[in-house]
Amino acid sequence: MVPRVVPRCFKALVVGFTGHKLAIRSPIRAAIAGLALLYSGVHVFQTGVISAWANISGDFLSAWPGYYAAAWNPGIYRGHPGAMQAPLWNYGPVLHMLYLPFTFLSDLSTAYRGILFVSYAYVLVSFLITYCANLRLPRTIGPLILLIFIWANFFPLYEALLQRNIELVELLLVAFGYAMYMRQRDGLAGAALGAAAMAKFLPGIFLPYFVWKRRWRCVRGFLVVTIPVALVTQMTLGWEHNLAWMILGGGIGRTHPLNQALSGLFLRTGPLIDPTVNWATVSRLAMIVAGLVCLILLRKYGRPGTERWEWSLLLIMMVLLLPHANAYYYVFFLLPFSFLAEEAWRGRLSRVELVPVVVAFFFIALPFPLSPFEGLNPARARGWHLTDYLLHLSLPILGASILAVVVCRRLILQLPEPAT
Repeated sequence: MVPRVVPRCFKALVVGFTGHKLAIRSPIRAAIAGLALLYSGVHVFQTGVISAWANISGDFLSAWPGYYAAAWNPGIYRGHPGAMQAPLWNYGPVLHMLYLPFTFLSDLSTAYRGILFVSYAYVLVSFLITYCANLRLPRTIGPLILLIFIWANFFPLYEALLQRNIELVELLLVAFGYAMYMRQRDGLAGAALGAAAMAKFLPGIFLPYFVWKRRWRCVRGFLVVTIPVALVTQMTLGWEHNLAWMILGGGIGRTHPLNQALSGLFLRTGPLIDPTVNWATVSRLAMIVAGLVCLILLRKYGRPGTERWEWSLLLIMMVLLLPHANAYYYVFFLLPFSFLAEEAWRGRLSRVELVPVVVAFFFIALPFPLSPFEGLNPARARGWHLTDYLLHLSLPILGASILAVVVCRRLILQLPEPAT
């Protein structure tokens, strides 16, 4: 009696609250779907709400809102480390524009918690754009649950939430830009990617992509946003004082587990193989070769119908081939995983591809609520010792490399995207 009642209750609740047709006829599948939602909900509450609410520290603290916050509102840093010293500033100017209003709140804790609620909105809108505009999934509950499970159990997303990182804004803009690009709304697509590039520079990789594709309205939209912002920034903050540009070249030498770029894999594991080799040079050569291979594949196989794989490969390149990339940069990989989830649901992924995709997801997403096992220490920016160890093993880098291979295979096989 109970095994039948539980799936029936689950079906009734889903249909009542979402309006989706529930095409899960098997009680076992319905129970699995219910457990997936329950697990995801617990994970969201534990990590995305409790842990994120408790955390008011991180590398984002020194970047936002810059030294001018302390000058305009001296009480905001009371009891916390101070802002970056003048005239230095960090990341992109759009970050400072978006979060400038929070400068005038009473204290840093209030500001950080206000930014958290805004960050929830960024994630929710990104999810809705991806589900409603960028995918062609059947409007039944099964695909929706699959997508919720992927997003709600993605470690880079939680790390970005914990630290209120600007990558959440960039994710929204990239998702929106892709939706506009596929609908031939090139001006909006270019403007969205331009705004994302001015938030933290990484999506600037799409400007040469637009030029290569001869999507000149995308180029114009990109430049219409970036050029005025860059000029105003030079007149106010001064690009010569931007810390991100100052340290960019030095990032190649970072062996810390937080470095989840391709260089981090070489710099951490290489000395264990041969400590006499200059692994920084080897990592540079590896990044150049990997970048050239990706560019050759894009040029040879990229054509109408493969845009989702082109964008996916660009997103992977712009993270892996950096001198230094934190784990939360991998939040952009939610889009490739969402595309692959649709392919899997439609039966368009072979076992040769499906198994590596699942492995890549587990290596990158680390879909386990780790904090309950170790306890969150609010005094630490991260607080997850086990996660630091997993990052030391370079699991996300390995996962991203596997993901890149699968995306390249999809591109080469010319499996077109369903029309949107």
